[in-house]
Amino acid sequence: MQKRRFDWLIYPHVVLFVWASLFCISLAINNGPLAGLFAVGNSAFLLVNIPLGVFSLISVVKKRVGKHISVALTILSILNILYGIAAWCFLIMFFKMP
Repeated sequence: MQKRRFDWLIYPHVVLFVWASLFCISLAINNGPLAGLFAVGNSAFLLVNIPLGVFSLISVVKKRVGKHISVALTILSILNILYGIAAWCFLIMFFKMP
């Protein structure tokens, strides 16, 4: 039986990583309207990043991705999991704010 390949996982990781990076950069340069535009994607960070990262890491461990993608997918998965954790922490701090 042939294993199913998950090489396509690199594309959502790249999109989410670029979106999160642009959001953090817009916050760092104090560009309010641009940060507001990128803030729409924060729901993707909260809902998709951590499960997609864990699924991708499991796929890499089970060798269901190509060798040419496995290192990049591992790095992007870890970074996106960290972005997801940061987004959850930001949300929790936002709701605890008086």
